[in-house]
Amino acid sequence: MVERMLKNYKRNSRGVSLLSLLGLTLLGGCFSSELLVSAPTAFDLDYTSPTCPGLTSATAAAGPSISLAWGQASDNVTDASDMTYRIFMREGSNSYDLNSPTKTIIGNNNTLLTSIQVGKTYSLFVQCLDEKGNKSPLGPENVQTVLISDNDAPTASALTVTTPGLPNGYTELSLTWTPADDGAQGTTASNMRYNIFTSLASSVDTSGTPLTTITGTTVYTHQNLIPNTTYYYRVVAVDEVDNNSLDSNESSGVTVADTTAPVFGGSSSLNDTTQAQTAIDLSWSAASDNVTLAGNIDYRVYRCTGS
Repeated sequence: MVERMLKNYKRNSRGVSLLSLLGLTLLGGCFSSELLVSAPTAFDLDYTSPTCPGLTSATAAAGPSISLAWGQASDNVTDASDMTYRIFMREGSNSYDLNSPTKTIIGNNNTLLTSIQVGKTYSLFVQCLDEKGNKSPLGPENVQTVLISDNDAPTASALTVTTPGLPNGYTELSLTWTPADDGAQGTTASNMRYNIFTSLASSVDTSGTPLTTITGTTVYTHQNLIPNTTYYYRVVAVDEVDNNSLDSNESSGVTVADTTAPVFGGSSSLNDTTQAQTAIDLSWSAASDNVTLAGNIDYRVYRCTGS
């Protein structure tokens, strides 16, 4: 502000009277601006770090997540409602990133941390800051450690198999099942895996290699099947730490029978070229079918001697 006044003075021939009106005095070629300089405030003179009790609890919660609580910080200047809390977290033996807190809270003394993984160990501490930026502690103190464990298997699913409408029903079956539940601290629905097992006979064996594994969804379409064939299925849920659920119920479905013969020109389209006395090359136009792809159609070639 003083600098702006000085510039105005240089541009204004009545600068002296103007400065006099503002309460400034020209002394020895210098301006005295004592009246413009206020006394330092308590905030300006605050170089004292707040008292930071630190974390009082850190517990695994639903999600999974981690529920945190800490003691209320106190400061010689900043009110409790304006106190800032920085939460720092590390996974396993990794180092803390003291420049990037996991979460920052103002005024409150509890929070919930998400994006937590089952089977991991997390270490946490809280840092308190006043409005001036004084902080305490400078590094990890009152550290709390939380293991996100899961020893329980997810619940079994209920499986249903249906035949879709035509033309898909010739070669496809649709599977749907209920979501598995892994408890409050277990694997979330989006991370739950499902192993799908199938067989052409009942009593599907789930001890071997699954047909496929699906993550985070409870629907599957089994394709490229044989028409008019029964397929049997079971589903097993698997959580993030490889706990397996009990088998689902066994459910089966039948693909629709293909009763329409392929369209084929027959022998009238045959072209034969004699290659030698012991060989004949034959060629014909490809057949088409309402279900089977042209490349999968079989051709039976018959021959006879004489006419």
